[in-house]
Parts: sequence; structure tokens; C-alpha cells
Amino acid sequence: MPDKRKSYFALFYLENNYFFPHFISVMDELRVNGLSFAIIIPEEKSRNLEEQNKTTIAHCCEHGIEYLPLKREGLVCEFLVFGNSIQETNITFKKTVSIFHGCWGGKNVYLRDELTQFDIRFVETDFIRENILRAHPEKKDNTVVVGYSKLDLLLRNDDDAIRNLRKKYFFDPTKKTILYAPTFYPSSIGKIPANLPKLLSNYNIIIKPHFYIYMRKKYSSELRLIQKWNQQDNVYFADLSENSLIPFMQVADILVSDFSAAIYEFAAMRKPVIVNRFVKSRWYYKLMPNKLNKRLDLFNFDLWNVGDNANDYQQMVSLLKENLENSNKNINQRQDLVRMVVGDVDGKVAYRIVKHLKYIYHEQKCLHRDECRYHSSGAFEYYQRRRKVG
Repeated sequence: MPDKRKSYFALFYLENNYFFPHFISVMDELRVNGLSFAIIIPEEKSRNLEEQNKTTIAHCCEHGIEYLPLKREGLVCEFLVFGNSIQETNITFKKTVSIFHGCWGGKNVYLRDELTQFDIRFVETDFIRENILRAHPEKKDNTVVVGYSKLDLLLRNDDDAIRNLRKKYFFDPTKKTILYAPTFYPSSIGKIPANLPKLLSNYNIIIKPHFYIYMRKKYSSELRLIQKWNQQDNVYFADLSENSLIPFMQVADILVSDFSAAIYEFAAMRKPVIVNRFVKSRWYYKLMPNKLNKRLDLFNFDLWNVGDNANDYQQMVSLLKENLENSNKNINQRQDLVRMVVGDVDGKVAYRIVKHLKYIYHEQKCLHRDECRYHSSGAFEYYQRRRKVG
């Protein structure tokens, strides 16, 4: 690397490369502010990480983003950013920061105890913050509402780029496009038949499953089924290296998924979504259903009314056709729920995140200097308002 700096404003620990889209807009905003940052790449311990790291390095090289191996000695930063729970590193830092890798997706992961350990935890909306504080009331001072950083990228529509993507996928321009983006568990893949592409022959179909479907042996039957679908001319099966869902969201007319944050990401684009409520359960969840109920956020399950809910694949096909004919179906309800879960989609989430970090940075520097008065860009007033929430 040509740049030999060892001290950074922020370092982003990339535990999984599908966390990248949540970090990119924040890194762009840091660059605008002249603040140093880099991606930290964890040590390869499996084929999973090896493949991810190859993709990460290629993306960093293409976009001029500095990347560093975790094993590098002497790294120092003000803020160490994670997309999941805090990981042990040899990095010296002042504060840990959470920019979580998903929004509410029907699961209770955002309430996990280990996610409360951050010095600063950025969350999407007051609804999410209130749910966290109900479980962890002592954390009100570190939990800051800013919005959903990934959606900043979704607003950067480039018509030429979208046209080029359609050409890349060999889509029939006269047909509308369905994006099927199932998660790894609980997933609807195993409940859909092999003739799905024929049932939807009048549409282009993109299939972009969760990263684990490609990599883990326990999902090999799901992968084989998708590969069968991919034999049909109207299907594009995303390559493992295409780790971001954003390009596919930009070209698709409708999304179908299961218990996944992708539902809300897509609905935020004012496009219709189908929620598959028919999912394949693991055998131990059948024996111990309380374990599944604990994993899922059953208390807020009415939030899935952001789209039409399908109880089997026949209903899924029917609802897809219905919503593609009327993309504004229930649009007011859809947008109300989007605002509740991911907040205002205004393209300024990264701006709010960096503004907050800048204030914290200056507050730390001025902690023992009575003469210091920091009011730059309204950051002081902004931080004071955020502290009063809750």
C-alpha cells in the first residue's frame, strides 16, 4: 500500500462483505470531510472468508478504498466500526461504533445482549430505539437515531447504469423483472417447485439468495434447486462475487423474499414487495417451536403488512402478477411502515452519522480544555438533541 498511515479517524471491520453496502455511503461522507478511514479485512480461516476477502479486495481496488489485514500491527483509530457484534482485534481505538448490517427483518437479532456493548450505536428509527431500550433501558445515552445508511446508495440511481445492467443480465426489455432474494433461514426456497421459471415465464427473474446459500453445505439442496431454475432463459442467478443486492433492486419491478430486511430496503424505493410466510423449518425447531419463536420478533409481526403476504407458492405467483399489474396497491400503508422501520429515506443518513462522530471526536479532544467551544456545522446542537431523545 502506498499510504503508510497507521492512525485513522475510522476503521471499518468487515466481518462479512455483505456489510459493505452499509458502510460505503459513510466512507464517502468521511472522504468529503477529509477524514481518514480504511477497511479491516479479517484473517482467512475458511473458504467462506477466503472468497469474501477476494471480492472485498477487488471492490476496494476498483473504488480507491484503502484496505488493511487485521493482523497488521500498530493500527490506531478514533472509531472502530462494526456491522455486527464487537470482535476482538489488535487495533487501538477510542470508541466502538455499531452500523448494523440490516434493518428490522422479523428477527430479534437487534435485541441481542452483545449488540448493547458499543460506545455508539446508530439505529434507524425511534421505533427501533424504543424496542432496544425496552430490553436494555440503561443504553439510552449510546443509541442514536440516524436512519438506514444502505438506503443512501439506493437513491443514487443512474439511468445509464441501470440500462447497462439490464443488458448484462440478458433481460427481455418488454418484460417486467422479479427479484427473488431469500434469506438463508428461515427460508422459502425449499417450499417452491422446480418449475417456478415456467410459472413466471412472462417475466424476467433475478435470483439473489443470501451469501450462505452459496457457501455452506447445509444449504446445498437449496443451491441445487436454484441452479435448476437457472437453466431457464428468463432466469439470472447472481454470481457469488455480486455481493450487493442494490444493483438488482434498482433494475427490479418487484421483490419477493421471506423474513429478510431486504423487504424493507426494497419497499423504501416505493416498489411493491411480496412476503413469503411459508418457510422451511429445521427439525429441531419442529421439536422445540419455542426456540424459533424466540428467534423471531413475533410481537411486531404485523409489520410484514408492508407487502402482500403469501402462504404458499401458488399464492405467491398470484400476488406477484397482481402487484405487477398494480404497483401502487396499498402504497400509503407500505410507506407508513417503511418510515416506521427505516425512517426518512432522504440520502442524508451518512451525513448524520459523520456529523455525530465529528462531534464526539471534538468532545474528546476538548474534554479537559475549558476554553474549548465546539459549534461547527451545528454539530453541538445536533448532539444535544439526540441525547435528549428517550
